[in-house]
Amino acid sequence: MTAAFDPKGERIVTASADNTARIWEARTGEPIGPPLQHADRVRTAAFDPKGERVVTASEDKTARVWDASTGEPMDKKLQHSDTVWAAAFDPKGERVVTACDDRTARIWDVRTGEPIGQKLQHRGTVLAAAFDPKGERVVTGSSDNTARIWDSLTGEPIGKRLQHAGAVFTAAFDPEGERVVTASADNTARLWDARTGEPIGKPLQHASWVRAAAFDPEGERVVTASEDKTARVWDARTGEPIGMRLQHADTVWAAAFDPKGERVVTASYDNTARIWDACTGAPIGKKLQHAGQVLAAAFDAKGHRVVTASADHTACIWRAPPTGQALVEEIRAILGPHAPEPLKLPDNASPQAGYGAPVVKAVQALVARAQSLLRPNRLRTSS
Repeated sequence: MTAAFDPKGERIVTASADNTARIWEARTGEPIGPPLQHADRVRTAAFDPKGERVVTASEDKTARVWDASTGEPMDKKLQHSDTVWAAAFDPKGERVVTACDDRTARIWDVRTGEPIGQKLQHRGTVLAAAFDPKGERVVTGSSDNTARIWDSLTGEPIGKRLQHAGAVFTAAFDPEGERVVTASADNTARLWDARTGEPIGKPLQHASWVRAAAFDPEGERVVTASEDKTARVWDARTGEPIGMRLQHADTVWAAAFDPKGERVVTASYDNTARIWDACTGAPIGKKLQHAGQVLAAAFDAKGHRVVTASADHTACIWRAPPTGQALVEEIRAILGPHAPEPLKLPDNASPQAGYGAPVVKAVQALVARAQSLLRPNRLRTSS
């Protein structure tokens, strides 16, 4: 159901409908330690900021914190009264926030497993919850058509409700904690002032439900994923779209930027993930093909690889092709003093022109490298 790298990109954690989460060696695709066992489907799994622990959220009405080295659970389950849809660590890895079907989110002490402060109460299922970059606030998204911002120590709400006309599927802070972006079943994503709860700019409009929305690492752009079969990149200041639509053949379930904000990866019900140039919207490399719907996709911390999770019972690790500009720089490095400036091939390029042979060498090197980018490691789950 989900897959994510650890902070160093050395391991993967996956959450599965086989009632387990698993930790895998990212280089070889081999499992590490025992399965992290729940009594029902595991909806999400994530590492803490140091990669020392994992938190899982399950339909068995619990979240659990596990030692990422041994696979041993912490003593106490984080107990709700219904399905736990999501769980995330704070920036220090000392607390966890959970989002639940019982209409609450809760904040927990990782060391003791005890709840902190009061319940974060909504009028419908809480579908998403995340800390701000300093760990001082939490944002939640709910089927009651609102997102809310809360004080993470007291559980008191901050500012107004962030009101949509449909369920709020995801909600996240920008890198400075000054704004929130929400994705909704009202066919829009919206930006909000995190202090006042006031909307910023116009809605980011799709033709169907918006399933996910996220900021780039600088907070300058937002990417959205929609059931209208597209993802879009938007200017976070003006609300204007940037580049072309990122077009799939079915629902786009998830989308995320790379660590430099140069590329976007999308996960789609058309059985593929794709990597795109975040500025132009042009696809980069081939489709990342699965045999079932792709439910999650994310870059590693260096942007060198992508992990995908699919309904075909596998997660895959792929080497992420660079943008066109990065390829130009790579060719320039291979050509060295032979590189023409500006670096482009005229229509009549030939070895007699003085740089044809080095260009051929550069292209051959890049082709060999590209072939290596298309060989995924498959991490197989049982359901």
